[in-house]
Amino acid sequence: MKQTHLLKKIILFWSLSMLMTSAFAQTITGKVADESGQPLPGVNVVERGTTNGTSTNTDGAFSIAATGASPILIFSFVGYGSQEIVVNNRSTLNITMAPDDKLLNEVVVVGYGTQQRKDLTGSVVSIKGAELMQVPSPNAIQSLQGLVAGVDIAATSNRPGSSPSIRIRGN
Repeated sequence: MKQTHLLKKIILFWSLSMLMTSAFAQTITGKVADESGQPLPGVNVVERGTTNGTSTNTDGAFSIAATGASPILIFSFVGYGSQEIVVNNRSTLNITMAPDDKLLNEVVVVGYGTQQRKDLTGSVVSIKGAELMQVPSPNAIQSLQGLVAGVDIAATSNRPGSSPSIRIRGN
């Protein structure tokens, strides 16, 4: 008897919670663009405090079914500052994201993806293009000679167009 009564309470509670969730659910659509108006594909759109999320398509468009009473959407994309937007009963949002230069300096492109500089275990060296332009050299590889610690770049031949020998930390 007690178990049946408890089961009825659980079902009633579940029914009410589903009713409340569906009462607040609203579909929000929109587009995300950069500061020049170009669409940004792959921007993450997440409802704050939930695991409810989506990402923008190739045209920068998104659609998300927000479940909260007053949802806040978080927009995030690599190299751009995150934005938190309060929906306020709007069904369409047009978002412009601005690049965050600080975030761009922390990303390192590797041969198979990107990683943050702080997560790398090996050494990372960055040479700005302006530094390379100051070194008179027939090609970019030879311009690196003497600028990167642990990298030995030497000419293998005096013939024009010959490729240099590159040794990184003795290998």
